Amino acid sequence: RNLAETRQTDLKPETVESLFDIEPKEAESSAARLLKKVSGDNTLVLLAENLDEIFKGLGESGQQKLRSFIQENPFISIVATTQSLFAGVSSQTEPFYGFFSVYHLAAFSFAEAVEMLVKIAELRRDRALADYLKTPEGRARVRAVHHLVGGSPRLYVIFSEFLNRSAIEDLVTPFMKMLDELTPYYQERMRSLSHQQRQIVEILCDAGKPLTVKEIARRAFITHQTASGQLKQLREYAYVDSRQFGRESLYELREPLMRLTVEVKKNRGEPVRLLVDFLRLWYSPEEIESRLEMLGGEPCLESDYLTQARHVLSSDTD
Repeated sequence: RNLAETRQTDLKPETVESLFDIEPKEAESSAARLLKKVSGDNTLVLLAENLDEIFKGLGESGQQKLRSFIQENPFISIVATTQSLFAGVSSQTEPFYGFFSVYHLAAFSFAEAVEMLVKIAELRRDRALADYLKTPEGRARVRAVHHLVGGSPRLYVIFSEFLNRSAIEDLVTPFMKMLDELTPYYQERMRSLSHQQRQIVEILCDAGKPLTVKEIARRAFITHQTASGQLKQLREYAYVDSRQFGRESLYELREPLMRLTVEVKKNRGEPVRLLVDFLRLWYSPEEIESRLEMLGGEPCLESDYLTQARHVLSSDTD
């Protein structure tokens, strides 16, 4: 206990704040001494998200300094995430090559997604939601979510933040909240791409279906060879997936919600087409009418989307 209190004293805000009043080199040395003192005989665990962006900010010299410090002071362990492997950890010429044990997080199966949502509900002591998710109807709702979200663990965690027993009934509200949460994230990811790569991502968003390299090249007004090269990089960056269809490779977005966030931006307040299509397929015409009656004509997101789905259904039957 005394040791813990001593370390807490060493980490007082004013102790850290004083580092900003001295020269950078001296501040670096002082910070290193402070870390050693605070850690003592324990391991200091650094948790980092989007490691590729952190390394980009550090630059090559910063990465070399960090690697040297860790080698000289082996009390530090780093647990980090990144969307995909990048040169900073995979290239033999980089300082951190061979430093990390790499674990690829596989996409959830439907059963794994249900299990995680149930566990999160139980952790939040939301017994009503946990019990509902175990019913055939609740599982059917999650299967619908799985259709839009794919198997991304990150997206399921974000989705769970807006989920409760009533929200999973309408689906629209938690989905739109999740899109609001994800839009800055996807915008930042888009900014990291070249102009040509962003153009290809937007083409795949607009298409709403897998496209061949030839078709992508045609829509982007670039050569087949250029399109192939850019798609290869996008696949390495975990933006797109490909599958063979005969002799052709078909490309589509790895995360369907990226398409949704792009649609939200383009539609400027209008209902998102993919979500309207989903509701049109998920609910029968009678169920749509029943839910609209239940909402009593009150203006809300669910009402807007159900009305649009009803309109599409009536157009299909005309």
